[in-house]
Amino acid sequence: VVGNLSAARANLEGMLSEVSAQMEAKEAELRDLKAKIERDAAARQESTENTAARYAEEKERLEGEHTRVTLELKQMHLTEMRQVSDRHEVEMERQREEMVRAQERERESGEREHAEEMNFKVESHAEEKRAMHAEWS
Repeated sequence: VVGNLSAARANLEGMLSEVSAQMEAKEAELRDLKAKIERDAAARQESTENTAARYAEEKERLEGEHTRVTLELKQMHLTEMRQVSDRHEVEMERQREEMVRAQERERESGEREHAEEMNFKVESHAEEKRAMHAEWS
């Protein structure tokens, strides 16, 4: 009986040793897995931070570009408005000059008509005087 107990005990100790070795192997696998998970998490965190930094840089660049383009558009609008204003001013000046020339032509035409009228009256008066002198003579 004692031999059976010794054999059973040796058998159980062997099984215990085997289970202990398996547990140690599983614990080592678990440690390795935890370390891998931590490395992967750190790599993802770093990747996420790098991606966030790239996005922030790109956003800043795009905002700068937007500001630059907006300012260029405003400058172009101001330039166009100045050109329109300048063209309008030139047109207004041309119309003023045309109006002055038209007034001068009217005035000259009126003076010419008045001069022609006066010449006609002078000539008529002179004709009348010549006719009267011719009658008296």
